[in-house]
Order: sequence, then structure tokens, then C-alpha cells
Amino acid sequence: MDSIQNNTEKTDMLEKVERVVLINGLEYEVGGNVLNLKLGRAGGKVKIKYDYATNSYVYNCNEYAIGFSSLIFFVLSFNTLYQVDHQAWSGYVAGLMFAGAIFNLIQLVLSHVQMLDIKAQLREVGIYLKSGA
Repeated sequence: MDSIQNNTEKTDMLEKVERVVLINGLEYEVGGNVLNLKLGRAGGKVKIKYDYATNSYVYNCNEYAIGFSSLIFFVLSFNTLYQVDHQAWSGYVAGLMFAGAIFNLIQLVLSHVQMLDIKAQLREVGIYLKSGA
């Protein structure tokens, strides 16, 4: 009986999250205890997951993957500039990789700013999100 009640509470909480997402007009998908959000045009994808162990919701903006890819783009762009042959294409490629790294970082910042707004709206209905994996 207690398991059924906990499952019902989790479903009610997930429905509250869905209502807030619908009010904001965001695209989302629900799969089990996970809600995947698409935040606007330049915003990234966010995963909101119900954590059974702590009875709370945890969100993830993929900051580690985006940060690592930005680091790789920065390293490769600076490495491309120091080619021995000094060909013209290396400057263009380095500029494109540098722009890609900057776009990734801007996307990460925009995702976190949008999540601050969504977290505030969810707090009003009694759901507290924690940042995590």
C-alpha cells in the first residue's frame, strides 16, 4: 500500500513539473521518472530526474560534456594556429573551432539562466530541484 502511495505522489509531482513546462511553452518528453526538456533556440537539453533514494528531483544540463567539448575545441583551435606550413585554411579552421567552443559555453550559461527561472516557478508549486548528475 505504501509503495502505491509513493508511486502516486511521484506521478503527481511529475504532473506538476509538466504543468509548469507547458505554461512556459517548452518542448518536453516524459519517460518513466525522467523529463527531458528542450530550452528554447540556443538553450540546451535538460534532464529532470526523480531520485528515489532522496525523494527529490535532480536536473542536469550536461555541463560536463559541454564543458569538455569546449575545452577540446579551444585546444584544437590553438593547436591549429601553430601549424608548421602556415597555410591559410588553418586560420579559418581555428576560427570555426573557437566559435564552436564559445557557442557551447554560451549555450551552457543560457541553460542555467533558464533553469533558474524554471526552478523558481517549481518552488511556487512545492517542487525543489537540485543540480546533479
